[in-house]
Amino acid sequence: MPFDEDRRRRPVLLPLLGVAALAAGAWYVAHQKEPLSTADQMASVAGLLVALVMLALTLVDRRSASAAGDASLDAAADALAERTLAQWLPEAAVHDLDPAHPIPVTWEWDPKLSRSRNDLGVKQPPPAQGVVDRLYEQVYDVLPRSTLLVLLGEKGTGKSAAMLLLLIEALRDRQARGDTPQRPPVPVWITVGGWNPDARPLRELAAEALVWMLPALGNDKNFGPRAAQRLVERGAVALFLDGLDEMPDGLRAKAMAATAREVRGGLRAVVTTRPDGYARPKKAGSRVPAPVVLRLRQLNADAVADYVARRHAGDEEEAWTQVGEQLRDHPDGALATALNTPLFVSLALAAYASPLPARHDPRDLLKASTDTEIRDEVIELFLHRAYPDDSGELARQESHRRATSDRRRWRRSRRRQERERRRGLALLEWTAFHLKDNSDLRWWKIPFWVSPDEMARVCTVAAGVLVSTVALVGDLAVRGAPTVMTLGAWMFALGAGGAFGGLAFNRFERVRAVPSGLRIRWPDRAEARHVLNQALTAGLPFGIGMGLGRGVAAGVTVGAGFFLFGLFGGDFGPRDRGLLAVWSRPLVDSPTLTPVSSYRSDLLRTGLVVAVAVFAVSGFLALCGQFDGESDYGVRVGPGLGLLIGLWLSAGPAVLLLLAPLAARRSGAGRRSAAGLLHAAHDLKVLRQAGMVYQFRHRELQTHLARRYQV
Repeated sequence: MPFDEDRRRRPVLLPLLGVAALAAGAWYVAHQKEPLSTADQMASVAGLLVALVMLALTLVDRRSASAAGDASLDAAADALAERTLAQWLPEAAVHDLDPAHPIPVTWEWDPKLSRSRNDLGVKQPPPAQGVVDRLYEQVYDVLPRSTLLVLLGEKGTGKSAAMLLLLIEALRDRQARGDTPQRPPVPVWITVGGWNPDARPLRELAAEALVWMLPALGNDKNFGPRAAQRLVERGAVALFLDGLDEMPDGLRAKAMAATAREVRGGLRAVVTTRPDGYARPKKAGSRVPAPVVLRLRQLNADAVADYVARRHAGDEEEAWTQVGEQLRDHPDGALATALNTPLFVSLALAAYASPLPARHDPRDLLKASTDTEIRDEVIELFLHRAYPDDSGELARQESHRRATSDRRRWRRSRRRQERERRRGLALLEWTAFHLKDNSDLRWWKIPFWVSPDEMARVCTVAAGVLVSTVALVGDLAVRGAPTVMTLGAWMFALGAGGAFGGLAFNRFERVRAVPSGLRIRWPDRAEARHVLNQALTAGLPFGIGMGLGRGVAAGVTVGAGFFLFGLFGGDFGPRDRGLLAVWSRPLVDSPTLTPVSSYRSDLLRTGLVVAVAVFAVSGFLALCGQFDGESDYGVRVGPGLGLLIGLWLSAGPAVLLLLAPLAARRSGAGRRSAAGLLHAAHDLKVLRQAGMVYQFRHRELQTHLARRYQV
C-alpha cells in the first residue's frame, strides 16, 4: 500500500505506553529503600520528560507532513477505488446482481423532469430507453461531468441495485483504462438519510465520507495535507447519494438544490429517489440546469417469463416453463402483478432454488388467486429456506456432510446450526414487530425496546458479577488463598459493581447515546478551556490536601493522578467535558459506515477505554500505596475500580446490545449476540444495508415477519 498503516496506531499506543511507564515507576518506587524520596525525585523529572517527548513528536509530525506535501492525489484516488471495490463487491451478491444473468430491469428517459437528450452537448445523445445492466455505457459514460443523474422508481424497482451496479461498472472501467486522463472519477457511495443541508455542506460530508472509507486520507503523511478535501475539490470522486427518501420532507428539496450546485461546480453525482419524494432542484436568483432523470419501469411479464426460463434447466425446466406460460397468457393477472419487481423475482427464485424443498413446487404459485397470496407464499418459503426448522433441510446439504468425517460431530454441528438459525428468525420477527411503521433498523435503538426495569436488572447483575470476579482474582493473586477479607472484598465489589451497573444504565437511558468512535485530535480553544478547568478542579484540591498532610511527593503524585482523571474523564457526570468526550465522535451521521463497522467501533472504544482505565487506576493506586505501606494495593483494588470507572465513562450502545437478548426473552436470541444474528440475516439476504442501518429487503417482508411474531 502507498501509505503507512502503522501510523494510525499511534493514538492508541501513546496512552498505553504512558500507563505502562506509570506502572513501571510504581514498581520501581516500591522496591527502593526510601520510597518517599524516590517518588519526589521521579515526580520532579516526569514533567520535563513528558514535555520533551511531546515536543519531539510535534517536530516529527511537522517534518513528515511537509515531506508528504507533494504526494500524488492519483495514488490516493487509486487506493480509494481499490477500497471501494473491495467493500461493495460482496454487497452485490445481497442484491442478487449476477452479470451473467441480469434481471431485465428497463429504464426510460423522463421528458418532463429531464433536460432534452439533444441539449447535453455530446456528439451521440444517450438512448431514450435501455436496460439497467448497460446503464453505465449507455448513459453514465456519455453524459458530461456537469450533469446530475437521478434514478427514479417506486419501491422494489431496484433503484439501489441499479446504482450499485453502476458503481461497480465505473470502478471496473477505471481499472481497465489504466493511467489515461479519460479515467472516470472514483464513485463513492454516501447515505444521506441523516444529512442536514442547512448544517453541513455537501463537500464537507463527502470529504468525511472519504476519510471513513480510507482512513489514510486523514493523515497528512500519506497523501499530503487535506487529501480528502482536495480529491473532492478536484472532482476526482463522484458522489453516489442514496437514502434521499429517508430525509425529512422539508430537507429533500434543499438536498437536491445543494447537490445540483456542486454538480454545476464540477462534482459528479448520482441520486436515487422515489417519485413522491423527488423535488426538482431549484435555486433562487440563478439558473440550475435540469438533471437527467431516468425512470425505472416495473418488470414486463414476457421479460420475466424469458428470464426464469433461462435460469432453469433439467427437471425444473418444465415447472418454470408453465410459470412462464402463465405470465405470458395473463400479463395483468395475479402472478404477473406479484412478480413485477426485481425483488420479488429474486425472492421467488431463491425460495424455489434447487434442490426444491419437499412438497414445494413453483407451480404452486399458479393456484393462488391474488397477488397478495402469491407474495405471502414466496416470502414464507424464502424464510423457510433461509431459516430451516427441520433437520431434513440441512441433511440434504451433502457438501457439509462430505466436509465432516465424524458423523456424531456432524450431527452436533447440524443441531447447532438449526438452533442458531431459529434464534435468528425469532429475533427478526421480534425486530419487525417493534419497528412498526419505521423501515430503518438502527441497532443502537434495540436495547430501548426492552423493558427498562429488565435492562437495569441485567446491567446490575452483569456489572456486579464482572467487577466482583476481577476483584476476586486480584485479591487471590496477592493473598494466595481465600480468607475472610477476600470474602468481604468480593461481597463489597459485587454490591458496588451492581450499583454502578444500574446507575450506568439509568444514565445511558437519559442521554440515549448513539454509537461513537475514538478519534484523537487537538481540542479547540473552548474545549481546551473546559477540559483544563475540569482537570484543575479535580487535581488541585486533592494535591494540595495530600501535600499538606503527607508531603510534597504525596501531593504531587495524588494531584497529578486526579488531574489526569479529570483531564480525560471530566466531571464523570452526564455532561462529561474531558478529553474522552472531545475525542468521542458520534457515528450516526457517518455516510460510509456499515452497521457492523459502527458496532465494532463502539465496542472497540469501550474496550480501549476500559483497558486504559484498569491499567491507569492500578498504577496510580500502586504508587499511592507506597505512602501507606500497601505495595499490593494496586493489584487488589486497582483492576476492579478501574473497570468501574472505564465502564462508567465509555459504556455505549454496543455493550447494551450484548445484554439486550438476556433481558428480552421474547426476542428469541438467547445467549447469541443480536449484532451477530443481524449480520447473519444480511448474509442470508433477508436484510440489506443502508448506511449504518439495516432495512428489510421489502416492506412486505417486514410486515410478514411482524405478523408471525403476533401469532
